[in-house]
Amino acid sequence: MLLKEIYDRRIGREINPAVVVSDKKKETIKAEIEEYVFTTELIEKLFEVIDTVLNKKTGKSGIWINGYYGSGKSHFIKYVHYILDAETSALAFDAFEKAVSNYDTTQPGSKDNITTSNLRLLKNRVETTQCDNILFNVEDETDDGSQERLTRIFLNMFNKFRGYNPNDISLAILLEKQLDQKGKFEAFKKEIESELGFDWETDAATVAAFQLNDVLAIAKKLIPEIDVVSMHSKLSNPDSFKIGINATLIPELQAFLKDKDKESIVYYF
Repeated sequence: MLLKEIYDRRIGREINPAVVVSDKKKETIKAEIEEYVFTTELIEKLFEVIDTVLNKKTGKSGIWINGYYGSGKSHFIKYVHYILDAETSALAFDAFEKAVSNYDTTQPGSKDNITTSNLRLLKNRVETTQCDNILFNVEDETDDGSQERLTRIFLNMFNKFRGYNPNDISLAILLEKQLDQKGKFEAFKKEIESELGFDWETDAATVAAFQLNDVLAIAKKLIPEIDVVSMHSKLSNPDSFKIGINATLIPELQAFLKDKDKESIVYYF
């Protein structure tokens, strides 16, 4: 018998040397779920995190994942994402349930609430809760050596999640958000392409910088009540738009959740 024949899985299969947040290929997702090794501690911590998030067991606003370099923080966080994401939740829960079924609640220090029945309750909770989670790597979203503040990064990623400009906060919130709320955003993008010859999705920064008057004229046509003079002043001087946790980020998140079901959850990873 050859050594490779004693293993459950093919030893020649491709395994990524490191988990990368931005890698969202189907084969990568499948591998990262199926290859996850559940130690007793990881079972306990993963159950605690998803139980806390889904059942809102704490008033705290964040969860800190700590560990030395190479300890598996990224994979752990990404697995939480897989659990909460509608597209991957079933596969992630199936793999986790197999591990939980072997968890011994009789051992000293074990958690007696970690059972397959309780895990299935959490799975049902995911299926009935709208949980929007925004996954990104901070280093991937900063300019080279800019030391950009986390507030701006969080806002940019939240705007990207909403389908707005991921780089220009004032353009996203002052113009795109207003168009979206009026149900005119898609019509606006079509008008930009028809009248100015630009694809707003890829060329927004260029067209807003060099043809702002034309952009606002199109917006005015779609939403007559827009004050184009004030809007022009704010968009042409983005530094005048105050950006902060209390001034911008929290109000934007609160406004987003206001229109959602009361059980909705938004988490950044």
